[in-house]
Amino acid sequence: MGEINKRIESGRLDHILRGWGHYTKQEIRRLVAQQRLTVNGQVCDIAGYDCPENSIICVDEVRLFPKPYITLMMNKPAGYVCVNGDLRYKNITSLLENEEYKTLFPVGRLDADTEGLIILTNNGEISSRIAHPEHETEKKYYAEFTRWLDPDKICRVSKGIEYLSNTYKPAEIQVIDEKSCYVTVTEGKYHEVKRLVRFCGGFVTYLKRISIGGLILDDTLQPGEWRELTGEEIEKLFL
Repeated sequence: MGEINKRIESGRLDHILRGWGHYTKQEIRRLVAQQRLTVNGQVCDIAGYDCPENSIICVDEVRLFPKPYITLMMNKPAGYVCVNGDLRYKNITSLLENEEYKTLFPVGRLDADTEGLIILTNNGEISSRIAHPEHETEKKYYAEFTRWLDPDKICRVSKGIEYLSNTYKPAEIQVIDEKSCYVTVTEGKYHEVKRLVRFCGGFVTYLKRISIGGLILDDTLQPGEWRELTGEEIEKLFL
């Protein structure tokens, strides 16, 4: 999964470069004249060169196409959202300094007051595998709450419940102490974790996602920090 690359269609070299917003017509001609452009390892001597499908295009031996997909792990801080259009909070993409990263999209969402692991990627297959309910990818949260959780209702949650006009699939609540617990769900319904805790008698005061699938949040990442995932870590998302 981590080795999948963006693919490009066949076409004229100058059209491909201009279409992706990399260079102007004049810049492309200059690169060709200076023999700085290569296609599939061969120096290109014409801007209108007809590139085969999925050609490897480089400038000064730096690959432009195909570029690998990018997948990041972020420790989302409270006070940020994962969607555009919310005027009350900034989007988490505003925390990304690299302009190339600003084109990434979050996989799923976390509420503004929820912290922890969020994945950002430009790989639609990864996004679908994690977010689509049919794959039942486990997401584990650490929650702090007020009041006491009813053991009988925790047991009912483990079998799936109807609550507030919604149907929730079986979820696991592991009580740590009288004020905290872990909650593992396989869906991503609106306020799901908060509602499951509420069903059991508690009220969530702090919530942090700590893992997705077999991938655990890097505990060296401070809130707002992020890093790229390795291919091995990407595979852990699907465990």
